[in-house]
Amino acid sequence: MTQQQRRSLATALIAVVGAVVTGCGSADNGTSPITLKSPTTSYLVGTIVTATPNPEPAKIKLCKIGNVDGTFTITATGGSPSVIVSPVTVAAGTCVEVVDNAVDAQANVTITETSAGLVSDTARLNAVPGSVGTVQTYTDGVTPLNVNTFHGWTVVYVNFVAPPASTQGCSPGYWKNHTAAGKWPSPYTPGTTFSSVFGATNNPFGTKTLLQVLQTGGGGITALGRQTVSALLNAQALGAANFGIDAATVISDFDAVYPGTSAAQQTLQTYFESLTDVNGRVCPLN
Repeated sequence: MTQQQRRSLATALIAVVGAVVTGCGSADNGTSPITLKSPTTSYLVGTIVTATPNPEPAKIKLCKIGNVDGTFTITATGGSPSVIVSPVTVAAGTCVEVVDNAVDAQANVTITETSAGLVSDTARLNAVPGSVGTVQTYTDGVTPLNVNTFHGWTVVYVNFVAPPASTQGCSPGYWKNHTAAGKWPSPYTPGTTFSSVFGATNNPFGTKTLLQVLQTGGGGITALGRQTVSALLNAQALGAANFGIDAATVISDFDAVYPGTSAAQQTLQTYFESLTDVNGRVCPLN
């Protein structure tokens, strides 16, 4: 991926992170990771997921999304929180409770990340018990987070580091025209439905199969659909070492921008298209 493409993808991810946030269990304490559960696919470390634990009073939960782990320093800038875990490394796709302030009535905390590839950071303040909270203005290393017996936070960091350059990738046209038995990589077939792979929630194509999405003309979301199916099959057939990303990443990248803004969808379409032989790569299949 070129530097310009990386910047474009980063811009798109900033626009969509936090668009879909679903609560999960809150039996977390200390530094026990909370495994994120995607509503549409089984979770794999390194993918972008769309579920984080709800914020709770007196706690700060620090979550990591993207394809690299995060290292953070947690600093009390006012008051004396009863528990602070710092420094802490949060694996991609997990959350860690880093502050518990059930004793101090008033404390402020800042979080500073030292890992590469920061794309975006989002903080949600608990508003109604059991809710996903409300998004607040937040800047890494700057914004003080007020935490007490009434206020708590879930803070989500997204980091993306471009994978090593790869040279293989086939176009949507290749996959559309090579549908005989054995041509598509297992477990996908021309009859596999789009929704069975990407989930019913993240599905603009109704009951269409992967092949039918490839055959659908036009721009906008249908163009993204063609490139997404092509990227999925390339990743599964060629492997991450040759294609650059795996199938789970293709799925989670699409789920991150749909539903979402047309600008984010266009950026992802351009990125997936850049991974095909239309843009200088070689399709090694026949």
